[in-house]
Amino acid sequence: MSDAVTNDELTTNDAFILGVWLVTPSLNTVQLNTTQPDARIIDDRMDDATNDVRKVTPKVMALCEYLVRFHGQPKSQHEIAQAVWPERVISDSSIYQAVAQLRKALSHDSDDTQYVERVSGKGYRINAPLTFVDIKKIIDKPPIETKVDVNKASPVVTRRRPITISALVLLSVMLMAFVISFYQKPPLTTQVINTVAVLPTDNLSHPHNEAFDSFSQLILSELVTQSSYKFIYLRAKGGEVTAQAQLVTSILRDQDKLLASIQLLESSTGKVLWADNFTANHTDYLKLKNDAVAGLINHLMPNNVLENQPQNNNLSQDAHFEEYALAHYFWDQRKPKSLEQAKIAFENILQQSPQHIGALVGLCHTYLYLSVYSDLPQALAYQRCKPHINKAVALAPNKGEVIATQALLQLDIDNRNDEQLDQLFKRAINAAPNYAMAHHWYGNYLRQLGQYQQGLKQHRTAYSLDPLSPIIIRGLSYAYLNVRQLNSARKYYQRALTIEPNYAHRAVEELDFLLLNSARASAFLEWLDNPSNLADKPVYRLTQALVWLGLGKVDTAQHLIEQAQTENVNQAFLLYCQGALASAKGDFPLAQQKMTARLNLTPSVTRYAMPHITALLYNNQTLEALSALQKYFPEININGQITHENSGLHILLSRIYQRLNNTSAQQKVNQRLHQFIQQGGELTPTNRVYWAFINEQHQQVLQLINQQFNNGWLPDFNDNIFAQTAFKNMYLNSGGSHDEWQLMLVKNRTL
Repeated sequence: MSDAVTNDELTTNDAFILGVWLVTPSLNTVQLNTTQPDARIIDDRMDDATNDVRKVTPKVMALCEYLVRFHGQPKSQHEIAQAVWPERVISDSSIYQAVAQLRKALSHDSDDTQYVERVSGKGYRINAPLTFVDIKKIIDKPPIETKVDVNKASPVVTRRRPITISALVLLSVMLMAFVISFYQKPPLTTQVINTVAVLPTDNLSHPHNEAFDSFSQLILSELVTQSSYKFIYLRAKGGEVTAQAQLVTSILRDQDKLLASIQLLESSTGKVLWADNFTANHTDYLKLKNDAVAGLINHLMPNNVLENQPQNNNLSQDAHFEEYALAHYFWDQRKPKSLEQAKIAFENILQQSPQHIGALVGLCHTYLYLSVYSDLPQALAYQRCKPHINKAVALAPNKGEVIATQALLQLDIDNRNDEQLDQLFKRAINAAPNYAMAHHWYGNYLRQLGQYQQGLKQHRTAYSLDPLSPIIIRGLSYAYLNVRQLNSARKYYQRALTIEPNYAHRAVEELDFLLLNSARASAFLEWLDNPSNLADKPVYRLTQALVWLGLGKVDTAQHLIEQAQTENVNQAFLLYCQGALASAKGDFPLAQQKMTARLNLTPSVTRYAMPHITALLYNNQTLEALSALQKYFPEININGQITHENSGLHILLSRIYQRLNNTSAQQKVNQRLHQFIQQGGELTPTNRVYWAFINEQHQQVLQLINQQFNNGWLPDFNDNIFAQTAFKNMYLNSGGSHDEWQLMLVKNRTL
């Protein structure tokens, strides 16, 4: 087995030779090292199309470098995922695709596995001869004489002469990416595809022009009207691709020309389904975009035009298009500073062109983002947004993005007409089926109405169209929370945090998904001390009250709840907080009264049923608790299937049967729970405590509760208004000391 390569070798060398291939990581390229005899033989056998420089994606190159670093040693899929995709969770298919693309790049015959070998049960490895080199020494070698077939339709790229390093950098980018990529178009495929992932643009401009970074997004904005195809926006390369095909774009300014290369690739194989190259004058970025859109649509739907083409779209002739593209780029960064830059850019466009639809919508959306990522109050953002959208509606009444934003701005209107608002959202989605935010906003609206399953469906659609948008992922996580699919809710919320860990309102929102502990309580209180457009909202005063209850500050919580009673707040949430306050004071009958009143507001909403059932249990109305559990969760029974999602409800069923002294029924439930755990099923830390107590494993109960205290545990009244009572009772009934309990609780409450 070869020794692992050191980091210094990978970072101090410009390139390395792998077998007969010269690999240049800084350029993401692979090409034959024709200074070697074996390579010259292969070179003669390969046609020009396969002998050109081969570009790979950054993630494929990262995979290559990782396997080279551990040259000869098999690396598991888990190790590869951690090294190449450290910023996200991916599926095995992403690794398979990357391996397939790397094999293709390193292949010169029908055997594409000779460089990247799969070792059964251990993973993948590269075992070809490896040499680290200075790329200049390879470039400066005398060129190999080759014969050129003048009948070839594709452009011929001659071998380079010796050049300086500074010229090499510029020419490598320009020539490799474009002159070489402007190859003979492959024959059009007849393969039927329905889903296309739009990848970020490979912006090769030098000096870097940020306006070109949004090229693929601008193309996508023209494709959202399509109903025959699903276009998915991937905000980063290297992630999991579920679409049948991928749209890959590259763009470069070469003197007075703009050059764009567009490829439609089959996701599973990397096969080119369609490709074309487009040019425009360097002042006509809009023409380049329009030509690229037309070329793609002509391929996907020959002899057809864009569906639902917006009326009066003045972007068809736009002197400000490059400035608009730059503003769009700033807007999509979702940072306070970049949003201010976007705001200034959109305002500049509107000063010169007041009817610029893109700038009208863009400025409105910038205000909306500033209310999420900065300290602009949402009410003020809506107020500033409305005149721009009203003007956009007058100019482009059938544009889906405009209609959807118009509907969004009506959500907080007093005495709104919900029937008209519902129709407005449906019009927006019909006009732009692939506009992810329309589905996201419609899902929020449906959840406001208590139509949680329908809302979840819209959020799933939004996520399928824009799977790396943290705003859309957070919406999906709340939709799962509404239907009590807690594991899915937490999974997607964690995914949003992975993408956007420094989200401004993380400290308050994560309390809806993750249990309260001393660290989260500290972060929340720190968030309260900072200027925020959310902290003073009545709904967040109620959230504060629940945190203060967890910290043992009952009087502070009571003051906040009483203050919220005089304001326009969600009555269900207010009743919940009033019940939590009653529980913290030990008034369990009042707590039950509040939970029952909350359930009666919307008896069909099962997420309101759980606190009601728990309150019945803690008021010794055990039969009523069993009856309510069977009514609202009929799938939870002695013969029901136990999953990770519903295991907690089955533990609750076991506790109820234990209270009723129904030993036979409890044993059946416990037997199924034992089987679930033995087959690899996992319980949450809280449910592990309940499970140990049910099985009278008192020493384990003490150990588990002590462990949670060591991790900063605090009673989370937002999760369970009886959490403090439940844990305290189990701790004391398992032989724990009351003084020790109080000592641990006070310690965690002292921030």
